[in-house]
Amino acid sequence: SVVLRDDDVEITLLNCATIIMITMTNCDKIFHPIITHATDYSAL
Repeated sequence: SVVLRDDDVEITLLNCATIIMITMTNCDKIFHPIITHATDYSAL
């Protein structure tokens, strides 16, 4: 069994949060134009 120190847990959580933020930013870059176009079309 692996014993995690608090420092290790905090670093892991930070890494997870960073990965999630990066992923969400990338998703936003990919989906934002699609959503914008969809909104433009629905406005017509």
